[in-house]
Amino acid sequence: MKIKRFNESNSINENVTLYRLVSVPKGEKLVVDVENPGKFYFQSESDINPSVLGDKSGDLHVIKVQTTSDNIDQEKSEAESGSHNCKCVVLKDDSKAEVALIEPYKKTA
Repeated sequence: MKIKRFNESNSINENVTLYRLVSVPKGEKLVVDVENPGKFYFQSESDINPSVLGDKSGDLHVIKVQTTSDNIDQEKSEAESGSHNCKCVVLKDDSKAEVALIEPYKKTA
């Protein structure tokens, strides 16, 4: 699946918002390492696809982060998008992603 490269826009290094989906086993608390929140994201809220998670028997949560477009690994993002059939984004360095919001996942129609 071909995804739009963030650096194809007019701005070379623009701020982007990405969305990570995590599953928390029933009875456990959500723990997020805000210094390194993870490398795998969705390009937009509408792209979130719970089927990419192997075990989704727990409660699903969305972690919204801010980073810059130069922190996106384009080749790995295209490979992940192709293997999961959705618009996925892989970061080069998740320590450069700032957590903006964490909330329970609500499936959108």
